[in-house]
Amino acid sequence: IRPMMLFLTKSEMLKNEVERSFQNMGLAWFRRSKERESLKYKERSVLSTIDGEGSPLFLTAGEWLDLLDNDLPGKRFFTRKEATLRAAFRRQEHSVRRAVDALLEQNKGEIDQDEVIREEMTYSKFRQLFQRINSKVKSKMDPALAWLEIKSYIKGSMQALQLDNEERDDPANRFLSESQYLELPKKQSRLDECQRREVYPLYQAYENLKKKENLYDEMDFVYNLVGRAARMRDDALREVTKSSLFEIDCIFVDEVQDFTVAELYLLTKLSRDPNNLMLAGDTAQSISVGVGFRFIDVKQIFFKEFSCQPPELMELTHNYRSHAGVLRLAA
Repeated sequence: IRPMMLFLTKSEMLKNEVERSFQNMGLAWFRRSKERESLKYKERSVLSTIDGEGSPLFLTAGEWLDLLDNDLPGKRFFTRKEATLRAAFRRQEHSVRRAVDALLEQNKGEIDQDEVIREEMTYSKFRQLFQRINSKVKSKMDPALAWLEIKSYIKGSMQALQLDNEERDDPANRFLSESQYLELPKKQSRLDECQRREVYPLYQAYENLKKKENLYDEMDFVYNLVGRAARMRDDALREVTKSSLFEIDCIFVDEVQDFTVAELYLLTKLSRDPNNLMLAGDTAQSISVGVGFRFIDVKQIFFKEFSCQPPELMELTHNYRSHAGVLRLAA
């Protein structure tokens, strides 16, 4: 069944709470419905009654990307064994996870048992390895700032996706060159030219170390998916691709400040109508190290890539979660 709606967030806990609340609201509606005699809650998910065609999906960003890697046409980023190991870190009760695991089980024979498994480079690991990365550069830059520039701008910006480059799959053409990085607007990366010239050698050393140590990072994964999603523009390819994850009608993203621009661009390319994206967030509450989120960058995706009117920002001026005493203390 094609999902009509998708809820995404970075936090596993937040996703579970939103899904639980939605289920409870759906159950309350179901119990009041005149159709309760003809529908059995245990046999049919309450969620599927919302649109009549498919159940909304509640996923973390990591789960979403893993599912896309499995379904998008083109060469997968992860091998079967790597995907199996990634799935092993997730709990098994969610139906989508079980479906992925079942698919991997069917292809278990294709897995090379002697295969070397790549490990993900996270900020924590980056910080541990920063002394090695910086051994030749001798930079005095804080690792957190270097990670931010690498993840959000050199690798996670719209320009870094190389969308107009026909040779974007060539490793030499991936992400921003030094000159492209230096040309980024000051409002995008707040570092001056001198500081950026200090960051770029760190990025090059970082990439060399990743290759040597058989590592990858999240933006390597997203870059691969964006390229494969771009091929979905081919109508013939759409017809032969039997996926339930493409052209979703409505996408709701919470804590959007924890997503890079590259991740959000991927969402817009796989939605039926980019105007049916609901993005909620607070730039003062980011939990993801290395994400330099700005709402203006989201507006640019709509204006430049889809030639449509940039969405208006709706600022929430009232706090319904904390009483006045808490707010006074915070101030």
